[in-house]
Amino acid sequence: MAPGITYSSDNVLAWAISITAVITLVLIWPLFFLRVYVRAFVVRSFGLDDWFMGLSVLMHIMILFFILEYIFLKLSLGFQFLRLLTATWERLILYSAVLVTTVLGTVHFFFFLFFCGVPQHYAIVLFTQPQKCHSEKADTILQYLQVTTSMAFDLIVVALPLRHVIITPSMNVRTKLTVSGILLLGVGGLIATIVRLVRLSDIYDVEAPQTGTVGALVSAIEPALFVIGGCLGTLRPLVAKTLKITQKTGGSTRMSNASTIAQGSISGSVWNKTPALPPVEDETEQA
Repeated sequence: MAPGITYSSDNVLAWAISITAVITLVLIWPLFFLRVYVRAFVVRSFGLDDWFMGLSVLMHIMILFFILEYIFLKLSLGFQFLRLLTATWERLILYSAVLVTTVLGTVHFFFFLFFCGVPQHYAIVLFTQPQKCHSEKADTILQYLQVTTSMAFDLIVVALPLRHVIITPSMNVRTKLTVSGILLLGVGGLIATIVRLVRLSDIYDVEAPQTGTVGALVSAIEPALFVIGGCLGTLRPLVAKTLKITQKTGGSTRMSNASTIAQGSISGSVWNKTPALPPVEDETEQA
């Protein structure tokens, strides 16, 4: 252990948050650019879900817009799954979930924006005259409402597609495994939401700040899992195109090799079948 450095649970959790942030950014941005390439250039169908996903990815790197990230992420997932769901009752449930999540998220955003009055003086008022800010209780109630609706939304976007995976007989095994793998990311995000809900009461606990750090950690993991799953769900055309090109290249190589072997065989057979020249008689013997 290096001298002068102490290691505690707070240090470990702080490092965990930093490492999680780096890992999620490294995973999210390449997948998002692949999603843009597929939707804009491969299938040529860049929609609202892609725009909202882009806004969500941008908000992910700005901690002050954490609430906006949730709004755009839920909108993106909602529009993305609306393309997959055909039953009217399923679409109504998803529309309702998107609407409730968006409204509550918007209310929470503006409440937090004007938490201490004019946004320009937020930091000054918060640290010098905290009595002028809204009560922590009101903020906690809004956070509980947002996390609860977010958890309900996550459950809906996981359960409805899973239902189609189970009851659709025409879906082949590979597709079912792929969809199930993506839905597992959604399940992970749902678990993170539940953990965040449990830890929500510890946000203002000054005696145990590490509990709030755990909440911050799962708050970083939860949207990242849904962003990764949402981007992976759009990459199927790119994978199919890559496999097609690979198979075509492999087939051309095999045909070229077969043609070379065949030409060699033909040349060998022609050479072997060339008639031998008659022996030259000795003129001395004829004389």
